[in-house]
Amino acid sequence: MPCLAYNVHAELAPACRTELVRLQTALATLGPGLLQCPPDAIHVSLAFLLAVRKDHNLDKELLWARHGTAWTAAVREIVAGLRTFAISFTQLSVTDTAVIALAEPRGEIGAIRAGVARLRTDAGLDGGQPTIVHSTLLRYGTQPFDRDRLVEQAERQKPSTTTSVSRIVICKELVYPCLVTEEVAGFALPS
Repeated sequence: MPCLAYNVHAELAPACRTELVRLQTALATLGPGLLQCPPDAIHVSLAFLLAVRKDHNLDKELLWARHGTAWTAAVREIVAGLRTFAISFTQLSVTDTAVIALAEPRGEIGAIRAGVARLRTDAGLDGGQPTIVHSTLLRYGTQPFDRDRLVEQAERQKPSTTTSVSRIVICKELVYPCLVTEEVAGFALPS
């Protein structure tokens, strides 16, 4: 679905991506209504500058034109004080809209979210940010699937994979969920 959003993501290490794709593939067999996110699109959602589902009462492109350069510079400053850190995925969750791999919260992610919340508030927008650390594995389509069986299988599949976060990305999302994106900026974290 066409959309417009500007998000802050962490890229996944190859071994972690492989494990999450393995879990995704196992669960996707439970029905045609389970849509797999493309492996290259799987990422760790950290924060949003302009979210897909938010109506800001102004055109998002106009908001980005007004604030994007300053926000990008500010995110660069926020992550400049960070070092490479690890995120550990510990469980799968079947939500109303998706199957997600949940990870343990990290202080580094909290710092990014707090900084992005301040940027949004300073621009007159709601400062709210995600409260969980996750990667989306499956979305729900219009075809049927057995939700009870999906929940049962997801509870059996315990991810135990860790990714080293060495790069933070600001991403422009054009087709939801992250099927078409453009990298606005990327920031390497030192070891």
